[in-house]
Amino acid sequence: MFVSDATILHADLDSFFASVEQRDDPRLLGRPVIVGAGVVLAASYEAKAFGVKTAMPGAVARRLCPHSGDKRCGPTPKSPSGRAARPRTATLRRP
Repeated sequence: MFVSDATILHADLDSFFASVEQRDDPRLLGRPVIVGAGVVLAASYEAKAFGVKTAMPGAVARRLCPHSGDKRCGPTPKSPSGRAARPRTATLRRP
């Protein structure tokens, strides 16, 4: 029998980056938002209603949701999404 003291934490930030884009650009509020270029990195709840999922090819996502407010970029450390994620990921890194 294997026994471990490890703790497993799953932080579901699937829509997080799309929400940051909506926060920073009011024109995207209430609209489907897909973050990513070749692969969907994040999708807003509005985009998910059209069947868009994280890790889906971007071309497939845009076919499902052609009227989305695409953000063809990924979160980087200096982007608004990256800066907004920093406090959340720092919390996960604490021992």
